[in-house]
Amino acid sequence: MRAVSHPSQKLKTINSHHTDISHPTNKLRKRALKYLSTLTGNDRSHDHHIADALARSLLNSTKGDIHSSDLKLLVNQFFNLLHFGPITQMEIFLTEFCNLACDYCFVKGKKPKTISKDTLLSAINFLLFYSGKKDDLNITLFGGEPLLARDKILAAVDHCDQIRKDAGKSIHISMTTNGTLLDETFLKQTQGKINYLLSIDGDETTHDRHRKYADGSGSFREVAGKIPLLQKYQPWLGARMTVTPKTVGNLHDNIVYLHQQGINQFLIGPATDRVWEEQAVEIYEKQWLQVGNYYLEKKKKGDSLRITFFEKKEKIAECNQSQWGCGAGRNIISVSTDGMLYPCSKFIGYEGSDAGNVQLGNLEEGITNIALRKNLAHIGEADFLDCGRCKLKENCEGGCPADNFFLNRKLHEPGTTHCKLKYAEQRVLKELRQDLNTLNRNKQKH
Repeated sequence: MRAVSHPSQKLKTINSHHTDISHPTNKLRKRALKYLSTLTGNDRSHDHHIADALARSLLNSTKGDIHSSDLKLLVNQFFNLLHFGPITQMEIFLTEFCNLACDYCFVKGKKPKTISKDTLLSAINFLLFYSGKKDDLNITLFGGEPLLARDKILAAVDHCDQIRKDAGKSIHISMTTNGTLLDETFLKQTQGKINYLLSIDGDETTHDRHRKYADGSGSFREVAGKIPLLQKYQPWLGARMTVTPKTVGNLHDNIVYLHQQGINQFLIGPATDRVWEEQAVEIYEKQWLQVGNYYLEKKKKGDSLRITFFEKKEKIAECNQSQWGCGAGRNIISVSTDGMLYPCSKFIGYEGSDAGNVQLGNLEEGITNIALRKNLAHIGEADFLDCGRCKLKENCEGGCPADNFFLNRKLHEPGTTHCKLKYAEQRVLKELRQDLNTLNRNKQKH
């Protein structure tokens, strides 16, 4: 894919300030309306508003002379910003290569593909272009194992540094890595530029159950051995843990162990594409209760510990409101190695297993699958037909849209595993809610 120099590099983000309209705007307006009709399939009143405002802005900036492809991108940007709001987060697949062969990886049917530098820089420009007036942006570098594409990581860092200077926007870069390829030289190069999140599931027995090399050997010793090195350059260290029915019985002990090794923050997700028998769900609930008591104990002592399960869920329970779905396709978008746009990184991984056409568009043409984006961005309780009668509908987001689609070919139909685990989670939060609320109130006082 060629590098895409988005019109945002030539023009300021389109706005609707009014100036006198002279005759040349009519031509621009007609061209804009023609393209809008291909996006929406209708000739609606707000399409005219978009075309009018766009023509005014372009006439002032370009005297009406603009290439057809640039005009389409600008119309696309204006339309998407107006109807769906700005995009502030982007996940970029640097490579599908990986030096591990984890059996629960969501990237199905891995292909030997790595993003080109031109596509990478175009993706970052795309985020800038569709962020509108938002100044605080986030990029997550994904894989495969991103450290197999070090030159691309450094290119992303340099480009974001330049954007900060030229556009005045703040771009934060994070990266999920299995840690095996980290070394001090690279950590020095990226210190303060990238926030690393380490994929580690617990102690050696638990971690090596699923996270192995292709020859079947475990990866724990290489990963755990990098924790002190990471802490040297990034004192606050987060871990992404995946819990399966085979490892759930050690969840509490694994969190205690990793916390003792220097992990400060835990992002814990159950493997919902697996069968969870009732016994495993019961263990899941009991383990979370133990984890909750450990969390409360350490927080009361002022220890450096964050477990997003309690902090996020507590807020939802307290406010008694939820957002159906997630940020995928709303303020989050993902880019594949070949420059295709998806709602999130999981959709990219599942696409490799013939999950159907869940592409939102591409870097050159913009977000053109308006029906899919609308299906993700404008959803509510009514879209989740089977959830309307659920007791947890006020405290549940309807499941991961990518998981839902992969399991049921429907964005708005959660799998049975999600529902089982959600009920268990809510019983845990109900049990701990008083202590969590007290902890939260004390934190606010200080």
